[in-house]
Amino acid sequence: EESALEQRRVRQRQREADKAAKEEAVAREARYPVADALLATEPPADPPLAPWPTPRYRLNLTPREQPTSGPLLMASEFVASFGPALSLAPVEVEDLRAALLHRRPSHLLAELHSALLRPLLDAAAN
Repeated sequence: EESALEQRRVRQRQREADKAAKEEAVAREARYPVADALLATEPPADPPLAPWPTPRYRLNLTPREQPTSGPLLMASEFVASFGPALSLAPVEVEDLRAALLHRRPSHLLAELHSALLRPLLDAAAN
């Protein structure tokens, strides 16, 4: 009978510990999102976070051009992803940005357009 009583006590302590952990998790979730300045007092993450990745692109955009950064990066990723299939040489983001902003005809954009049209024309010919 004494071992049964001890087992009940152990289970009760475990339930209390689980309840406390759940309450702590709920309280932690309720605090976020929070201002970065308030995170200085937070304990370190467990496990530690990975280091910040290095940026893939370095964009030098004027404030007027900054709203176009999303479409520019999408176009650049498209060219990087489908470039080998379209027989395109790799294109730097800055080169693509300069070609898109250039007011005169651009060899880069002409090559991109012809590379995109080539499979369509081949399919239409067959």
